[in-house]
Amino acid sequence: MLFSNHSRPRPRGATLIEVLAGLVVLGTVLSAVVIARGRFVRQWAVAEQRLDAVRAADGLIENWSSGGGWAVPMRGEGLIEERYLWRTMPVGDENARKLNAVVVRLELYRRGVGAGPVLAMELLSNANAQATTRPAGRVK
Repeated sequence: MLFSNHSRPRPRGATLIEVLAGLVVLGTVLSAVVIARGRFVRQWAVAEQRLDAVRAADGLIENWSSGGGWAVPMRGEGLIEERYLWRTMPVGDENARKLNAVVVRLELYRRGVGAGPVLAMELLSNANAQATTRPAGRVK
């Protein structure tokens, strides 16, 4: 039999190295998707908690202003719907004093969690209209 220079046709299909390279690429993509989803879920939960805190603070501020005047307690604390602890404290602001006003910082903390405030805002109030008694702070 004579030898020819023609090689035998190569069978079609993927080699083991090609299969392994494909699995590495697929694993990398799936890992990236799982990590991104985890971050998204955490950010979503934080955003939902802050929205809930904003709604609670809105109810508290509405409660303070419902008496016909705007009376924010200078120093006070209380509970909102048994979920949040609120605290107020005066903030020194020379520009507010020139307007016969005070800046009061309102902070909301998640009850039972030792972390920092979930929400903090500063309110401008008339210095003469400050609440003189500590409000109950229970908003339903």
